[in-house]
Amino acid sequence: MKARHGRAVREFLRLARWGERMGVAYRGSQGPLEYARALEARAPAKAPALEAAARLFEELVYAQGAGGRGERELGRAIDGIVGRGG
Repeated sequence: MKARHGRAVREFLRLARWGERMGVAYRGSQGPLEYARALEARAPAKAPALEAAARLFEELVYAQGAGGRGERELGRAIDGIVGRGG
């Protein structure tokens, strides 16, 4: 992934660290949405937020989406899932 996606990648890694604490390790072979669905099995109440965060991450990184505004939105979405600083 390109360096310009640094914040989006950091946010996704923050989600992955939370996932590991939940007992769901991220595997490099998983896509973001696939990983979000694995997390949903452990945290069903967070399913809509997990899916939204994964789709936004995919848009930012793979479809070259919303840039800085989207990265801030992704950060807020992941804050809502894992808590601030999580």
